[in-house]
Amino acid sequence: MFRYIAPVLRYAVKYKLGRATLEQMEYGVGKMTEGYLTELSRSKRVASVEQLVDDFWDRNYSRIKPWYQPESDDVILTASFQSGGGEACRRLGVRNLVASEVDVETMKVTYLNFSTDCIGRWLVSQQQLFDRYMVSPYVRTRETAATMALPKAKWEETRVLRERSWGEINTITKDDFKTNYARNWMFKNTDPLYWRPPAGESIADVAENRVHNLLTSLNRKSDAESVVMVSHGDLMLALMLTLEDLSDEEFMHRAASDEWKITNCTCFHYSRRDPATGRTHKRFCWEQTARPVFDDAEGRWAVKVDDWREFKRPVLSNGDLVDVVHAVDRHL
Repeated sequence: MFRYIAPVLRYAVKYKLGRATLEQMEYGVGKMTEGYLTELSRSKRVASVEQLVDDFWDRNYSRIKPWYQPESDDVILTASFQSGGGEACRRLGVRNLVASEVDVETMKVTYLNFSTDCIGRWLVSQQQLFDRYMVSPYVRTRETAATMALPKAKWEETRVLRERSWGEINTITKDDFKTNYARNWMFKNTDPLYWRPPAGESIADVAENRVHNLLTSLNRKSDAESVVMVSHGDLMLALMLTLEDLSDEEFMHRAASDEWKITNCTCFHYSRRDPATGRTHKRFCWEQTARPVFDDAEGRWAVKVDDWREFKRPVLSNGDLVDVVHAVDRHL
């Protein structure tokens, strides 16, 4: 067993140090895995790989955490192979599994579902190295940053990128929130930009305080550098609000639209460089969104990349202001 584990670890370390590409690591790990599975299938001590999997789950199924209550439409993602994960899904009653794949006839690895994930792979395909790597100090963002596996990354933890504060309602259920903070609940649904959780932050607070300070610092220290930041959905909304100088009405539109919804691992790429001409401007003028989507036909995650869009700071004439006023329903 050790003679297979050691080379796998060596490939992983070489990749982390930037001495091997992701493709080289996958090839090496795939060959080692193929060798191990082939030897295992031929072993006289093992009746079959399927029986080995059954025995494993007979011993370990009870160790699944009791807080997990499986639903049939859950999606389980694992770097393990579909034979092992598939048996777990069968016992749990879960239909959807995204796992590494192996041809059971030849024992060749056909797909490795590494936790490097597709958005990290897409970032590396766009740019191998970045000047700065910044991450929120929350555990889930640390995990996301690590599993993106960006070569030679040296992460700077910064509290500025932390999640928006949800104050007193941070750890209570939605029903408790509606019951104990009825008026605040009403404001949440009618004014998502300025609504502030009890003792928490509004998105406007995050934009005007933390995002403004972040951009000022980056302008001073990293003006001509490329920066990767791993943060949270509401902070990304605040960043969009600030960089694009969105009006309240435009923000409200985007917050209510599925088209602008920020899903897990969504990536906003802001640039000062014109994607058509290559010319660099003084301020950010272009944005491109990339997000992981599940490809049902392939049975795996892929990155959906939107076209570049240009945005300009909105400037209103007197007539424009009057039109905005007239668009608001009168109360009296």
